Amino acid sequence: MLVRASLLAIASLISVGSAATDISFGGAAEILLAAEPDKVVISRLEVMPELDVAGENGVRFFGSLRLRADASDRIAPDDPAYPTYADLSRPLTLGDDITADLRDFYLEYDMGDASIRLGKQQVVWGQLDGFKLLDQVNPQSFEQFILEDFSRSRIGLWSVSTEFSLGETDVQLVYAPDNSVHDIPGEDGLYAFHAPRFRFGAPVGTPSPPPGDLVNEAKAGVFAARVSRYVSGWDLAMVGLSGPDHVPLGLVTLEGSFPKLSRFYKRRTLLGASASTSFGSFVFRGEAGFMPSRHFNIRNDGALGIERSDQLTLAAALDFDAPGGLFLSAQLVYDDVLSAPEGLVRPQNDVYLSLYAQKYFRNETIKASARLYAANSLFEDGLFRAELEHILSDDLKVAAGVDLFFGDQKGIYGQFDDRDRLTVSLTRYF
Repeated sequence: MLVRASLLAIASLISVGSAATDISFGGAAEILLAAEPDKVVISRLEVMPELDVAGENGVRFFGSLRLRADASDRIAPDDPAYPTYADLSRPLTLGDDITADLRDFYLEYDMGDASIRLGKQQVVWGQLDGFKLLDQVNPQSFEQFILEDFSRSRIGLWSVSTEFSLGETDVQLVYAPDNSVHDIPGEDGLYAFHAPRFRFGAPVGTPSPPPGDLVNEAKAGVFAARVSRYVSGWDLAMVGLSGPDHVPLGLVTLEGSFPKLSRFYKRRTLLGASASTSFGSFVFRGEAGFMPSRHFNIRNDGALGIERSDQLTLAAALDFDAPGGLFLSAQLVYDDVLSAPEGLVRPQNDVYLSLYAQKYFRNETIKASARLYAANSLFEDGLFRAELEHILSDDLKVAAGVDLFFGDQKGIYGQFDDRDRLTVSLTRYF
């Protein structure tokens, strides 16, 4: 019903030429090459056109499409069907190597202090950069692990979002009947997960049972709310969300006499808050999230089970505009499964750290950046990324980067220790 209403409303705006006061078309085309020490692993062309139609009386339509052509077909060779997407959100496969993905397709009504957005869209919440603590409305594609920007890997949902003000307080309400969840690579994927915590506790190197059913038991969709206010120099916000847990649970089921590893998606509830403020050249950002009675996998004597426990996550970040145009940022995240059950597949506690540095040169036409991610130990499980971007003209950009993983195969980042790569990209804007 929501998708049909979205399509009818959007079609009416586009078809009535007299209602449109401004129509703009743009986008980008990008060529990406990624090479490991012994081979080219990604050779991809992306074309991302956008259409923006502004109508009378505060009406606007925005749509964006992504066409991808993979010459090497190494990223996800075994998973062309996108089984974790809802039917109407699933990318269209055009042969083995080409996909078309409707990224955004929504109509927006502006009514003074209130607005409503109807259609396929992305809802971006939270204060963190590179971590998803409160940014939990939309699921994510992990076909390149976390090497793609969230803006590209976030999966849009068919939804309705409304924003309005109550005095000095801003409110956003979201409902999405779309039950899409994380897109996780299959076992033959370039960035297939190998760490036991992502394979329902199975040791590294052991084969998994053949895949069984994929069951989403959270059929009611996503309900979410965000309330924010600026108070005495602080940007404060509170969020609440109920919807499908984007992380699957595994259970071994029998099909006849053959074991199958089925994936189940339960509902989860998230309650959270964020705060940010600036003082001089510094900016502080913080988030806290609490998930009561979340479902977790346990493994005892080799058998998989499911238990429920509360989960608490806290994060703090500090940004610094240093002299000479240098920007520095540090983020620390602490994640704890409270009263963890015996045999919990993931660790009871996780600590994540990210360090980031950025500087522009030559009238901001060249940007150099470096980032370090670490989990639980600074130099034992991590990812180092460095990139150099050069804006050649108003519509042309070239970039080169390196991604270096380190750690053992049980680690979040170390599981990809053999996936170090060099990247080169060329982007043409139109």
